[in-house]
Amino acid sequence: MKTRVALSRCLNYDPELVDASVNKVVDLLGGIESMIKPNSKVLIKPNLLTDTRPQDCITTHPRVVESVIRLVKKTNSDIYLGDSPSVFGQKRDFDRVYEVTGMKEACNRQGARIVYFDRPVLKSGIPMTDWIERCDYIINVPKFKTHGLTKLTAAVKNTFGLVLGVHKIKLHKDCLNVQDFSRQLVDIFELVKPVLTIVDAVVSLEGDGPGSAGTKTDTELILASQDAVAIDSILASIMGIFPEDVLTTKEARLRGLGESDLHNIDVLGEKLGEFIYSNFKLPRSSFTSNMPKPLLNIAQKLIWHKMEVIRQECKACKRCIDICPAEAVQLKDGKALIDPHKCILCSCCQEVCPYKAVRLNKSLLLKMLGV
Repeated sequence: MKTRVALSRCLNYDPELVDASVNKVVDLLGGIESMIKPNSKVLIKPNLLTDTRPQDCITTHPRVVESVIRLVKKTNSDIYLGDSPSVFGQKRDFDRVYEVTGMKEACNRQGARIVYFDRPVLKSGIPMTDWIERCDYIINVPKFKTHGLTKLTAAVKNTFGLVLGVHKIKLHKDCLNVQDFSRQLVDIFELVKPVLTIVDAVVSLEGDGPGSAGTKTDTELILASQDAVAIDSILASIMGIFPEDVLTTKEARLRGLGESDLHNIDVLGEKLGEFIYSNFKLPRSSFTSNMPKPLLNIAQKLIWHKMEVIRQECKACKRCIDICPAEAVQLKDGKALIDPHKCILCSCCQEVCPYKAVRLNKSLLLKMLGV
């Protein structure tokens, strides 16, 4: 039997449209009752990168989350919602994220409980939130976005947010290249194995996502599957790249954690071809991310990327300093400054900057090539 991925066109975030699409994709997979036993404990895991508004398209839209909560309520389960945003401060900082992203309002309306990932449980040496043990099921609700390091952030990568905040920095620091980081992401995904993934791709981010430097684009889609790897494979196709160009997808397939071959994926609902973009903007760093190391070493003087701060846009909020796993950012003359010798191009600084003050610069050759 083929892996199944269900698609439903959703033109905007009108509550009735989102409800209809979420219900449709899950019904096509057999219904929520076939996946979750009655009277269970269910954790909903959205993508809450930072404290941005729903219309900024950086976090999972609360309308999608609210529709998922309503769906799970059919099982008479206790429903919890949580994430580990890129704000490693006090509880009030997390409260701000839940408030600004619209999650607090959505949970209050539907009777779900917001939880905080503040107690660790070690899984294969990785400090994960203990809520993965306190709940019977995890429903993964990512946002479809590009990512400067991994090309795509969606189903598999969203489970990274189940690692406690400060330890996410350490994992970045321990994995200094995209291959190692991708393997680490799959390690985490393998520990979690969500029962269901529902993707918010109504409005997505292309270009230099996943933060404020990305560009919003209307992809008008809700996707669902019990195979998160297959979902990422479908999203890669929508982006116009091969599924295994996304290294987390390739690694997960090699471990037998999901399907990446489109011939072995049964697409239900809409026709995939109607959503494939010929001009989907990829991250500018993606040109070299899969280049063989020997060739990259030869070309590194002509082909390079580096993160830099646009000084006139920097407000010295220090978020980039707090999150940088390589300790490559410091304040100089009241503005952030990135040390290119320490920078590992993880894009964390760009992700969390609320002022679009961090950009990816590239060499003259790449500019001439138009990539």
